[in-house]
Amino acid sequence: MHHSSFIKFFNRPVLIGLLMFCFLMFLTQYISYERYLLLKEAEMDELNNEVNATKERLQTALSYSLSSAQTLGFIIQRYGVPDDFDTVAKKLLTANKFIDIIQVVEGGVITKVYPLKGNEVVIGYNILKDSVRNKGAFTAIETKKFFWAGPINLKQGGVGIVGRQPIFKNDKFWGFSAVIIKLSTFLHAVGIDSLTNNGFYYQLSRINNDNNSEEFFLSNNQLGKPAFIVPVEIQNGEWRLYVAKKSSTPLFFAITFSCLGFVLSILGGLLAWFMARQPQRLKKLVQERTAQLIVSQNNYQTTVERVSDALIALDNNWRYTFLNDAALATHPLGLKETLGQIIWDVHPDLKGTIFWDKYHEAMETRKPMEFESYYAPMDRWFSARTYPSADGLTIFYQDTTESKKSEQEILREKNLSDSIINSLPGVFYLYDETGKFLRWNKNFETVSGYSSAEVSLMHPIDFFGTDEKERLRVKIEEVFIKGVAEIEADFLTKDKRRIPYYFNGHLANFDDKDYLIGMGIDISDRKKVEQEIVREKNLSDSIINSLPGVFYLSNLEGELLRWNRNFETVSGYTTAELSNMRVRDFVAMDEQQSLLMKKELAIEQGVSDIEAHFYTKQKKKLPYHFTSVLAQHEDEPCLLGVGIDITESKKDEEKILLANNALRNLSAHLQTVREEERSSISRELHDELGQQLTALKMDISWIGKKINPNDILLKEKIAESSALLDETVKTIRRINTDLRPGIIDDPGLCAALDWQAKEFTKRTGIACLILMCNDEPVLDKDISINIFRIFQEALTNITKYAKATQVLAELKVEGKSLLLSIRDNGIGFDKEEVQKSKSFGLLGMSERAIAINGAIEISSAKGKGTTIDLILPINV
Repeated sequence: MHHSSFIKFFNRPVLIGLLMFCFLMFLTQYISYERYLLLKEAEMDELNNEVNATKERLQTALSYSLSSAQTLGFIIQRYGVPDDFDTVAKKLLTANKFIDIIQVVEGGVITKVYPLKGNEVVIGYNILKDSVRNKGAFTAIETKKFFWAGPINLKQGGVGIVGRQPIFKNDKFWGFSAVIIKLSTFLHAVGIDSLTNNGFYYQLSRINNDNNSEEFFLSNNQLGKPAFIVPVEIQNGEWRLYVAKKSSTPLFFAITFSCLGFVLSILGGLLAWFMARQPQRLKKLVQERTAQLIVSQNNYQTTVERVSDALIALDNNWRYTFLNDAALATHPLGLKETLGQIIWDVHPDLKGTIFWDKYHEAMETRKPMEFESYYAPMDRWFSARTYPSADGLTIFYQDTTESKKSEQEILREKNLSDSIINSLPGVFYLYDETGKFLRWNKNFETVSGYSSAEVSLMHPIDFFGTDEKERLRVKIEEVFIKGVAEIEADFLTKDKRRIPYYFNGHLANFDDKDYLIGMGIDISDRKKVEQEIVREKNLSDSIINSLPGVFYLSNLEGELLRWNRNFETVSGYTTAELSNMRVRDFVAMDEQQSLLMKKELAIEQGVSDIEAHFYTKQKKKLPYHFTSVLAQHEDEPCLLGVGIDITESKKDEEKILLANNALRNLSAHLQTVREEERSSISRELHDELGQQLTALKMDISWIGKKINPNDILLKEKIAESSALLDETVKTIRRINTDLRPGIIDDPGLCAALDWQAKEFTKRTGIACLILMCNDEPVLDKDISINIFRIFQEALTNITKYAKATQVLAELKVEGKSLLLSIRDNGIGFDKEEVQKSKSFGLLGMSERAIAINGAIEISSAKGKGTTIDLILPINV
């Protein structure tokens, strides 16, 4: 019953056709799905490879730019901004094609930029004051690490990424060494300067740590499709790289093959229905055909599963029998035109190449071959694997140009880094936490005397003496803990020489492992200079401490820089106290203004001196004479001062002043006494001798009247005696006038001066003109007499020495002073010669002027006459 039912079942062509349709439908859809999964996996592998390659190029570009900024920062930190900045910057730019601009930022101000053309606008620009662009700068200062900022709008125009390496000197922020990569350059370096490269869409974004938002670099709206998203590690946060396939081949293939499977299933069902209606022979034929179809599909599936790269199959006559989609990229004729063609006809350039040799060797030996070579016609590198079989040759190949270029770029960068570290002036080293050396420069071997093989087996502490090993060990640990350290120590060479060196170390991280990278600089010359400086300082200390007075050196703000021991002794302050004091602290308040004026004079003229009181800690005021000289100290202007205690000289000056005052008082007293004696003699001559002569003349006149008129001889004698008496009276009157001119008392000084001028003209024949003031001032008698005597002495000197023909005198009141000016047109004289000759005439006039609180000013030159001015303060 069951057997008959089974036969009945197969005798139903429609049911058989339907079952065949279902079977073929399931089979073709299953194959389509498996093919879709394989192609999807291949597409994802291709996406993954592209993502990793792009990420590697991105990180390489950033790493090389970081290296350039750190190299410049290291040079500035150790040696200052290079004088040939443009040359150094140009070399860095030449060595790194990913950088567009290099900057030096001192404090927050951009002071150097290369290239300057097109970037002039940023010179002098303070980035720390720009709220839009300063966030990255402050982050770099705070973290003391290299920091990438951007993309941002650049001050000189365009968009770029700014990398800043903070520079600290003596733990104090100095500035930045900065590199700028324009966005176009950056995208070109990463290989995504076009939005669709090699059939891919790209997008690059950065996570903003302030608001956790995502900022995109590229204006690409094509990433709605499935895309790879990978984080990119940089210095200032997380970047994301998006890569998507331009077109989805697996989905297209699945849909196409699914449709074909559906059609095939329909055809198969119809065929089954048709065959079921045929005799048993047709049923068998159908079964055989179905079995062949299944085998064919299985073989096709096996081939597809085996393909991951470009695949071609050749028969024993070198004719193409199969090409997958990846292989069609290198076969521009297309699949139909290529199948059946001989490979050497399609690619005649393969003849004579390694591809020709390896393909023939594989075909002849029947052994798989694997090799890599450059294919000149396409300017590409390919790696190939050949699998020979009895019916031909299967070849898998892959384009390795990008990885080959990366290898060559890495090799070039290594050669460049070797050139840089070997050109460094000192020794360079890189080792891990265990002390194992990874790299060092040639100078390290030259200085140490060890070979490369020996250095590779040594520990860093082995290059130092036993007495310094512990110090070095502590500093090495400090680098791995704090990130940086430095030390001065003796570099111990293979032949046991000790060379003074300055060493530094910085923490570096490569492949998630910490290393110490640093340099050592020979400081032998500096040590010699320091020793010489110490010797010179000791010598200068000995010199300034041997000075008899106080010595000090101050800057222009008055801060004390150096002083001698005597300064401490006299001032009473300790060294610590003096180091925080200024020059003005040793001068009383009432003298500080004078000190300031003398300081400005010293700065202007180079030297000045002043007498002031030295104000001690015990509040004593010691009279000192200070001399200040403008000097240079450590390339800065300063004032060098020496002070001498003049207490004793001041006492001597006071004694001399008292003696001079006493002498002047005595001289004034003698002048008064002399004038009184002259008055007394004048009165005696006038009262006594004058009366006696008058009486004698009267007696002679009486006698003349009593004698005989005829006694001619006696009368003549009496007449001669009378005339002699008259002359005697005139002489006495003249002497009396010289001793004490009565005209001084009445009518006054002006009349006396006028009378004296006329008498002078009568006596000498020299014209003397005197100009008087309209209102004669009221003066004491002593003052009038001294003025008159000074006038007399001046005229006497003119008579003796001037050889003048004219004298002009003027008496006038100017303000609160009385001025008597006497000018002649004589031969003049040299004041220094007259002072050396101790002229008592001029000295007498000066003493008389001082006695009445006046002063004498004399101006004269040989051949230009003489002017004598008496200046006397009066109450008007």
